[in-house]
Amino acid sequence: MDVEGRWQSRFTDYVTDNMNIVMPFPVDAYLTLSARLAYHFNDHLTASVAGEELGHARLYVAGGTPVERRVYATVRSTF
Repeated sequence: MDVEGRWQSRFTDYVTDNMNIVMPFPVDAYLTLSARLAYHFNDHLTASVAGEELGHARLYVAGGTPVERRVYATVRSTF
């Protein structure tokens, strides 16, 4: 199991509109949180669940498209 958090203070990013005019885009301070939980069944089989942006469903980390919450499930087999 592991957990990662990251805090970013507020800052101003810049984006362009449809007419290529550069405009300021304020980004508020935010905290990101990611986690992963895995289980080794044996030397050859591992299952895991991982999640990103667990604290917010949508989050602006820069100007443009927001980052959305993601959850992944993985089964890994080695030979």
